[in-house]
Amino acid sequence: MLAPFSAAKAESDANRFRIGFILSLTGSWAEFGTAQQNALRMAREEHPELFINIDFIVEDCGHLGKEVMSAFQKLTAVDKVNAVFVWGVEPALIAAPVAEARKIPVIASAQAAPASRGRKYVMRTLNYSEQYSEKLLEYFRTQSIKKIAIVQAEMSYYNLLIEGIRANLDLDEQLEIIDNYPPSAADFNTTIAKLKTRKFDALGLYLTPQQILEFYREAAAQNLHPFVFGTHPFQSKRIVADAGGLMSGAVYVHNIVTEDFYQRYTAKFSDDNQIPWAANAYDAAILFGKLFNNLSPPPSSDRIIEMLSSIQPQEGAGGKYRFRETVEAGKFFEYPIGVFRIDGSKHRRVM
Repeated sequence: MLAPFSAAKAESDANRFRIGFILSLTGSWAEFGTAQQNALRMAREEHPELFINIDFIVEDCGHLGKEVMSAFQKLTAVDKVNAVFVWGVEPALIAAPVAEARKIPVIASAQAAPASRGRKYVMRTLNYSEQYSEKLLEYFRTQSIKKIAIVQAEMSYYNLLIEGIRANLDLDEQLEIIDNYPPSAADFNTTIAKLKTRKFDALGLYLTPQQILEFYREAAAQNLHPFVFGTHPFQSKRIVADAGGLMSGAVYVHNIVTEDFYQRYTAKFSDDNQIPWAANAYDAAILFGKLFNNLSPPPSSDRIIEMLSSIQPQEGAGGKYRFRETVEAGKFFEYPIGVFRIDGSKHRRVM
């Protein structure tokens, strides 16, 4: 268990507002959780006045379903948190139905509309997956890209992104899923050989971080150098560096980060890996502080959701955001989205 921000006295103080965080701090997705944990620390250090009566209790789930439920049970039954923040599509989809049944507020840092759709006690801290797919297609149309191929890992997040692309194709645009792999797969030679016989304008690598590296290396060995696009793993400078220049020219869609937050975060941590996720966690932490720090005793679950749903548009580390609720996407905060290109070791916004 990781609980770096909780004092021993807070463990028995029912008048303090407690937020549990389920993050992926180990395994393939560790840099995502690390970025968010950094942001939580940064928010508390920059604005201690907002967290006088708020405790953060952090649990690592390693992006594993069983560990998500263990962390959720521990936070709610033992730590008696008032709300749970969970990162990632898979963890959010696992925690959401349990939280709804038990009337425990869950704030999910995930693009999965199904997690919050039709649920009262589940809301998300950022856009839904189809909006990212729409942004990608908007960029493709400026580049006359019409034939899209994708190699994917079998994950809910990637399935949702692909559904978003398919639902928004124009009549003259095509999408083909070349192959679908389990997240543990490590050999892509058969797929690469298949791709060499196909005609396409852009290849999507909707794979785990390690799979992205393996695919690039194997493709280069077979002299396949397509125009590639991806999603948030492409933001990782570690992955780009490990790829040894092979990822240069690839594009990906992600949330933006304000220049001010970028400068403060990188000055503090000397790192910008997955900084859009850090910005999202930072904004959530600041919002929790503004809303709940001065309330004693903590509000009910219904009141917590009501207060979060009633915020006015905010200026945050991820740009200006606002609360929205739709039948299809449920409750969520809507942020600006950008398209980024990898140029050598740099990441530049192109739309």
